[in-house]
Amino acid sequence: MRASPDAIRSTASQAATQRMAALVFTLINASLLAVCSTPVAAETPPKAKSVPATDTYPGFEVVDPYRNLEQLDDPDTQAWMKAQADHARRVLDGMPGRARIRAALDDADAMLAFSSSDIRPATATRMFYRRREAGEPTQKLYVRDGLRGTPRLVFDPSRLDTPGQTHAISWYVPSPSGRRVAVAAGANGSEMSDFYVLDVDNGEQLDGPLPRSWLGWITWLDEDRMLLGRFNPAAPDAPPTEAWKDSQVFLHRVGNPIEQDLHVFGTRSRHPPEGLPPEHVVAVMRRAGEPFAVAMASGTENHYSAWVLPASQLGDPDAGWRRIFGTGDLNQWGGQPLDGKLHAISTRSPNGEIVEYDLATGARQVLRPAGDRPIESLAVSTDGLYFRERDGVYIDLKRIGFDGRGETTIRFPRSGNPYISPMDPVLAGRFVLLESWTAPSQDFLVQADGSVVPTHLKPTAQGLDLSPLQSRDLVATSHDGTQVPLSLVHFGNLKPPGEQRVLLYGYGAYGISEDPLFNPLRFAAIAQGIAHATCHVRGGGEHGDAWRKAGHLARKPNTWKDFIACAEALVAQGITVPAQLVGMGVSAGGILIGNAVHERPDLFAGAVNDVGVTDVLRMLSASQNGPNHYAEFGDIRTPEGAAAARGMSVYQRIEDGRAYPPGWSSTA
Repeated sequence: MRASPDAIRSTASQAATQRMAALVFTLINASLLAVCSTPVAAETPPKAKSVPATDTYPGFEVVDPYRNLEQLDDPDTQAWMKAQADHARRVLDGMPGRARIRAALDDADAMLAFSSSDIRPATATRMFYRRREAGEPTQKLYVRDGLRGTPRLVFDPSRLDTPGQTHAISWYVPSPSGRRVAVAAGANGSEMSDFYVLDVDNGEQLDGPLPRSWLGWITWLDEDRMLLGRFNPAAPDAPPTEAWKDSQVFLHRVGNPIEQDLHVFGTRSRHPPEGLPPEHVVAVMRRAGEPFAVAMASGTENHYSAWVLPASQLGDPDAGWRRIFGTGDLNQWGGQPLDGKLHAISTRSPNGEIVEYDLATGARQVLRPAGDRPIESLAVSTDGLYFRERDGVYIDLKRIGFDGRGETTIRFPRSGNPYISPMDPVLAGRFVLLESWTAPSQDFLVQADGSVVPTHLKPTAQGLDLSPLQSRDLVATSHDGTQVPLSLVHFGNLKPPGEQRVLLYGYGAYGISEDPLFNPLRFAAIAQGIAHATCHVRGGGEHGDAWRKAGHLARKPNTWKDFIACAEALVAQGITVPAQLVGMGVSAGGILIGNAVHERPDLFAGAVNDVGVTDVLRMLSASQNGPNHYAEFGDIRTPEGAAAARGMSVYQRIEDGRAYPPGWSSTA
């Protein structure tokens, strides 16, 4: 489950990489389902023991027939899980074509000498990035001095591995000089990570492990002190839903015990900030030399609140933070305050407008009024404000001056969607990742004069002939007449409809857009004749905040109805037939694929639900980060919110005896 998509979005290239990694991993399984038109020997899946439980919500009750399966230490549950996994393994291993697809994916991975992502400059010359050598299971952290400098390994997360636990880098934040770096490593996919502070030049561990950190909500004040956002441990007898509440910000000195940290901001302040919900995640920013610190808080609704405090009062228990805006006004800020000003994208207009807040007075000024196209991903550099302007699936990168004038469009040497890399220090220019459906991603440095320079941090895939790769922009008409974008990527000419296998993917939550991405592993599957389609359903951000709102809460059914419309369009336009169409959803996309297959089982030959949400009611009421998702799925403490969540819980809709297509589900 994506616990805080907006926090992930704040590191755009990292988000793109993580979404693609999940897609590629599950594509292997989906491809196998799609490839296998030859039936395998029938085998009855193992049956689970049923111990029903009844839950009461405002206005109704629901019965969960398999509540006992939540008890992972129960011998019956363990036996069933093992039997189910063994059954899945036998079925998959018996599918024709699996070995061929697996070999093609391995060959494609080997064609890249390495892959890299998440560029973060610490200074004008020192930059950090993640890199994975061909054949390695996970990325490592590297540093490079200058665009042409020699890469140097800083941190290998595998050094923390133990039997049964593998680690991956969750996030990292360099110090102002780049001589130190805070880097987090999560075990077995955990979103709650421990982090360490390392000396970049000699590899010495200076601090850590520091517990319960999340997604890099850290601001270095200097080389020794940082503003650190973390979750306090919940009481031993507290329900799981309390584990992700009441995040706080502390002033931490490298090497000191965390018990000596000074409390800076949060619900446990002596004077709690006005309007701060306990389920919102908090962070505090303060750039060296700036007179003010800014506290930010957000949940899954992709909107922020902010408070300001004179920097001299940081750590003062009697400090009074002054609120400057609430979640109804802002959906993204541009980074560190600069010259006593905070720059942000406001959603007072549905398409967004760029605003500037004077931190001393609270005065608000519109620098770039809303236009016909949504704007997103604001970033502050010393040469101006960079932002993306969206036209459905496709995006332009633009820059304006701090006076709101001189708007220009940044031109790149090839077509693609630009993603602004995070940059905590405010420097000149911007690192940008360019992505497209049909060409490998490439990193560029946009310089202050507007020129664009390749960084050479990403390799060129060797031995891949991309010329047959094609993309199409299609449209599907949904149940209420809404025109839904549909992207199709295929290799060479399409086969006749009865032979053309298609994997249809959708997500539709938190305003996250499914933008053009390329990966050699996905290319390898497409080269085997499996076309890849992406349905840009409501709930995403392809048409701005209004598109997001049209697919959340009680309007969530629009997401799977849009997906059904895309499947129908692929059939109606003569691209494929239901017998060759597999649907897929990941994480919150489990709501989409589960309900689409339930309502139209005749449309799909198979379904992939990767770590997917299917019982929304139970997720909101019993999972650790459930309350953080009330804004997206419904506040189950209210009749309206509980009804909305119930309406999207496909687990409650499953009908015994109904003919559903074959499915593949995975858990983390």
